[in-house]
Amino acid sequence: MIDRRKFLIASGVSLALPLLESMSPAWAKDASTPKRAVFLCTTLGLHAPALFPKKTGADYELTDYLGLLKEHRKDFTLFSGLSHAGQGGEHQCEMTWLSAAPNPGMDGFRNSISIDQYAATKLGYVTRFPSISLSSDNTKKSQSYTNSGVMVPAEYRPSRMFAKMFLKGKPEEIARQKQKLVEGRSILDELMSQTKALLKTSTATDRERLEEYFNSVRQAEKDLAQAQAWLARPKPQVEAKAPHDIFDQTDLIGRIRLLLNLVPLIVQTDSSRVISIVIQHNHGIPKINGVDSEHHNLSHHGRDPKRIEQLRARPPLPLIRDDEVVQEQPDLRALTERYAEEAVRFIRENKEAPFFLYFAHMYVHLPLYAPEPMVNASENGDYGACVAGVDWVTKVLMDELRRQGLDDDTLIIFTSDNGSRMQNQGGSNGKLRGIKGTTWEGGLRVPCIMRWPGHVSAGEVRNQLATTMDLFPTLAALVGADVRSRAIM
Repeated sequence: MIDRRKFLIASGVSLALPLLESMSPAWAKDASTPKRAVFLCTTLGLHAPALFPKKTGADYELTDYLGLLKEHRKDFTLFSGLSHAGQGGEHQCEMTWLSAAPNPGMDGFRNSISIDQYAATKLGYVTRFPSISLSSDNTKKSQSYTNSGVMVPAEYRPSRMFAKMFLKGKPEEIARQKQKLVEGRSILDELMSQTKALLKTSTATDRERLEEYFNSVRQAEKDLAQAQAWLARPKPQVEAKAPHDIFDQTDLIGRIRLLLNLVPLIVQTDSSRVISIVIQHNHGIPKINGVDSEHHNLSHHGRDPKRIEQLRARPPLPLIRDDEVVQEQPDLRALTERYAEEAVRFIRENKEAPFFLYFAHMYVHLPLYAPEPMVNASENGDYGACVAGVDWVTKVLMDELRRQGLDDDTLIIFTSDNGSRMQNQGGSNGKLRGIKGTTWEGGLRVPCIMRWPGHVSAGEVRNQLATTMDLFPTLAALVGADVRSRAIM
C-alpha cells in the first residue's frame, strides 16, 4: 500500500516505460512532466455545509470534511457555485457530470463526449491505457462517454484492473487480444477504401464531411497500431500485491479504498494519465460508526437533523502515542498490525528491566475492521477475521518474549470485558443467558487465561469468582506496591 504523501510526490514525477518516446511524436517533443487528470464523483453528493467554508480565499476556516485534509490544504483549491446549463437535478445529472450535455433524462436527449474521453483521444496511446474508468458498484456504470454518447463501462473489480496493468497474461489471452486488434484493422481497411471511393463522386460539402470521417478512421488505425505495439511491451513491475476484491456491498469504505489504492500505482507506472472514478452506493447500511441508515435515504435527508448528523464527517480518529498525533486518519484495517509492532518495540526497549505492557485490542469491538487477507480467509465474516487478528498478535508477542528469553519470567493475562451483543455480528455467548449490557452470565462471564511458569499451575481450570477489578490490587501486591493509602478520585 502506498500512502498519500508518496502519491502526491509521484503525481509530479514521470516514470516512462521503455521505448515510450518512440510511440508518440508529441511525447518526444515535450520532455516536461506529463499532465494528468483524476476525476472522482460521489453520485449521491456531499452535505454542502460540512464541505464549503463560509469564507473564500486562502485563509478560510476548515470545515468538517476539509479538516481531514488540513495537512494538504495548500495543495488543492475548492470551487463552489459551479453548474451545467440545462440540468434538472436529481440523478439524471450523473450521466452528464463530465460531458455537460443539456437536459439529461428528457425526450430526445443525446449525451456527448465526456472530458476524460476527450483528453484520452488527444493523448492517444502515449500510455498503455489512454484512460481508466473505475466504479465502486458492480453495475459497471460510469460517467465516461465516447464522442457518440456511448457510456464506457467501468471496471469495478480492483483485482481485474491490477491484472490488466501489471500481471503477464496467458499466451492464449494475448493471442485473443492480438486477433481482436487484427479484426479491428481489417474493418478499418474496408471503411477506408469505401471512403476513398465516395470522395471521387461527392459534392464539395459532402467531401468536407468525408474528409473529417477519413481523418477519424485514420486516427483509429493509428490507435490500433499503437495498441498492438503495447501488447509486445513488458508490463511494469510493482511491489504491491494484487488486491482481493470485496464483494460485501455494505463495505463501501473498503471498496473505495481498494479503488483509490490503484491510483498511485497507475500514476507511478505511467499506465494512464486520465482516470475517472465514480463512487455510488445503494446497497444497505454502510459499515461506518454512527450510521444506521442506508446511504441513498440519507442523501434525501429533508433537513432532518438526525440524518444530517450521520452525513457529517465522523470525529477524526487520530492515532496517538503519548501526547503526539502519529497519524490523523490511520487505516483502520492496519491497526492490529501497528499495535503489534508498537508492543514488540516496547518489549525490546524494556527487556533489561521489569515492565508492564497493557495491550487493549481495538477489535473485536465495533466497528469491525480487519486486514483484507484475514477477511478473505475467514469463515465467520469480519468478526472471525478480527478474532484471527487477536490470535495472530498473541503469537507474535509470545514469539518475541521467547526470542528475548523472557517467556518464563513474564506473567501473561488474556481476558475480555464483556460478552457478545448477539446481533448477527459473529460473536457468541454459547449457552450462557443474556448479552452485553445485561447482568446475566452472557453479559458478564468472559474467558481469563493466565500463564506464568513456576507460579501459575498449568493445565488447570479454576472456578473462583473474580472480576477485572481484582487485577489492579493483585498486580500491585505482586510488585510490593502499597496502594491502600491512596485516595481514588
